[in-house]
Amino acid sequence: VRNPGVEALADSEVGADSTAKIRWLLLPVILLLLLALAEPVRHGKPMPAKAAPVDIVLLVDVSVSMSLRDYELDGERVDRLTMAKRLLDRFAEEFRGERLGIVVIGTPSAIWTPPTGDRSLVRHLIGRLQLTMASRNAAIGDALALTAEHFAGERPPVVILISDAALPLGRLSPLEGAARLDDVNMTLYSIAIGAADLSAAEQGTSGLIYSPANLPLLEQIAERTGGRLFHAEDAEGMLQALDWIDTTHRSEHPAVDAPRLQQPLYAWPLALAGLLLAAWPWWSERQSKRVAG
Repeated sequence: VRNPGVEALADSEVGADSTAKIRWLLLPVILLLLLALAEPVRHGKPMPAKAAPVDIVLLVDVSVSMSLRDYELDGERVDRLTMAKRLLDRFAEEFRGERLGIVVIGTPSAIWTPPTGDRSLVRHLIGRLQLTMASRNAAIGDALALTAEHFAGERPPVVILISDAALPLGRLSPLEGAARLDDVNMTLYSIAIGAADLSAAEQGTSGLIYSPANLPLLEQIAERTGGRLFHAEDAEGMLQALDWIDTTHRSEHPAVDAPRLQQPLYAWPLALAGLLLAAWPWWSERQSKRVAG
């Protein structure tokens, strides 16, 4: 005998049970959707730091000793300044940093151009360098102090001295000038122009007593700032030195706060919420059959 009252009570209990189960289902679904909206990510290793641009100031010796012809370039006997100018022009053309500046070493020394990103201007000014344009002597120490005074800042440039250091004069000694650079955290590299001994002296009347490049002095002033000496024994040697300096000062290690690779994780809670919603009709139907049975 069917009892309508009992059946109604049973139906109401089933309905209440279903409503409670729907609520328990919606709660984790809502939480999962909120988690997906928060866009969680997993941080990976720091991304490689991009090479920072580097400013370079070229200090070029134009004293009378740079007229000595102890180089061969393209089968031609050339003086030290001519050789330096040709290779500096090529370096300026291929420079991968941000800005280049030029200081002419003489008595007194002068800023030929402050660091600039205009490569055409830099190449033009390199081409205009002339022997003894800033007097016959090279006040290397004063030129280094001038560079330290005018170009010090938060991002100090790298200083490259192109000289034979044969006749260093001036108010400051080269080592005192290097100390001024070191005080403002500038690194100096010396590129020695000229042969290291008398064997390369030009046969003939040049009007000058041949003087080799002063390698010990150039090495001392470079090491005073944490730099090093390169000897441009030939054209290739000077280009390799310039490229090494440029490349070395563009290489940086990732900082502590460097950007990190990020893998988004929102898809996981979103997919789980979708699975719960998709499974609900199947689970509800199964429960209904169980109650009916």
